Amino acid sequence: MLDQFAPLALLAALVVLAACSSPEEMEQALHVDAKDHAHGSDHVQASCGATAISGKGAAREVKVANEQYVFEYSYPQAAGSLAGLRAYLDNDLGTSQTEIAALAKEAMGDASEYDYPYRPYSLIVGWQVVTDLPGWISLSRANWTYTGGAHGNSDTAGLVWDKTAAAPFSPIELFTSAGKLEAALTQDYCTALGKLRAERRPERRPEHRPEHRPEHRPEHRPEHRPDAVDAGFADCPKLEALTLLVGSSDKQTFNRIGLIADPYVAGSFAEGPYEVTLPVNNAILAAVKPEYRGAFSIPR
Repeated sequence: MLDQFAPLALLAALVVLAACSSPEEMEQALHVDAKDHAHGSDHVQASCGATAISGKGAAREVKVANEQYVFEYSYPQAAGSLAGLRAYLDNDLGTSQTEIAALAKEAMGDASEYDYPYRPYSLIVGWQVVTDLPGWISLSRANWTYTGGAHGNSDTAGLVWDKTAAAPFSPIELFTSAGKLEAALTQDYCTALGKLRAERRPERRPEHRPEHRPEHRPEHRPEHRPDAVDAGFADCPKLEALTLLVGSSDKQTFNRIGLIADPYVAGSFAEGPYEVTLPVNNAILAAVKPEYRGAFSIPR
């Protein structure tokens, strides 16, 4: 249902930007091919400490790299072509950059005060179109953040824009309640997630089976450790822990539901995010608010 937004590709871009030490290297990192100019894109080359802005039509891409932080923000033409949505995203862009700049400034000050190396913070935000319908556009947001530590982290979010009302909605707002939607999709979701987990988790050797692990000895069992947290990611996450998206296969109505479990929600960081797509069925349709039911359908 969704185009994959590759965190590793973003991280690679982040490393290139953060490591640049000359205008030439930065220009190479932020290079826009000549064919982009032929299609009317606006682009400003930048060296470290400056900003690069490029756009094709109504799309927008901003890149900032300086000694304090790396910031990137982009959205596609389909989103930028709607004036209200463009203003909404531009406002979010400004807020996001202000927040990462403030965090980075404080962290850099702490590093200077307490005499330890400072590694630039980063925030990379990318919006993608999930589906573009006559009256609605559904978007997914992928974030990659680094605020110190061994590695950065990624997370996602969803947004639905009502073209008629020119207003944003969280996808869950289209449903009568989170509880009713969860009841309608939990069984199918957990079954699909279980299959994905099995693909990513090869069978373990006998010595690696649970009964052989130290944490499964009596003194390490939960009843002996009240503060113990299950690190095995065996449970099926609740809806509130997932990113909810609404999609379409016919470009006319919402007839698919996307559920993304970000790293550490359904699996380890190494396993990456888990994405499940479910078709709208009668139970899911019944969970849609009456005023939005016309925007949904059961796929044929």
